[in-house]
Amino acid sequence: MPILEIRRHAYTKKGDGRGRGSHLSQASVELARRIGTASQQFDFVYTSTVPRTRETAIAMGFAVDEEIDALGLIPDDLATEMGHHDRWSWEHPFVTFRSL
Repeated sequence: MPILEIRRHAYTKKGDGRGRGSHLSQASVELARRIGTASQQFDFVYTSTVPRTRETAIAMGFAVDEEIDALGLIPDDLATEMGHHDRWSWEHPFVTFRSL
């Protein structure tokens, strides 16, 4: 049976070190490496065009098959409705995304 696994990017730099595109911090690269070594292999790896998503996949040890613009885009009206990071506290965030 095919399995779709959705992962978020690792933590980004904070404050002045954040820079454009909010790249991963060194601690996040190390965390992604540890998680990657314990992960199964994937047939395909897709990321958004946001740099931190590609950086996370590569740090985990996975080549990126394709970057997809739509994976990183949330329309402004939808972001306003669900809050910026509030959605990750929802009981079933992806089920709620589907309904929205």
